[in-house]
Amino acid sequence: MVVGVGDPGPQMASALLDAIHRPDDPTPVTASIGVATVPLPDGRVDTRDLLDTVLAGADRAMYEAKRCGGHRAAVATGDDVHCL
Repeated sequence: MVVGVGDPGPQMASALLDAIHRPDDPTPVTASIGVATVPLPDGRVDTRDLLDTVLAGADRAMYEAKRCGGHRAAVATGDDVHCL
């Protein structure tokens, strides 16, 4: 989880994919990564609800990455999910 200005999630997912998969490995490993973007509400936050929302979005995005062919990342923002 990253909190801050901007959206570093897609760049971090890309770096993770590069680190996981090395074409010269005798047994290449691949991954499907789901990234979720959620705005932080002002004021008090129910941490459990926020984490549930983030994890549900990341899970939807991961399955979208698999549907797009695997070894890639997808991003969920609200109801929108798209592969990178």
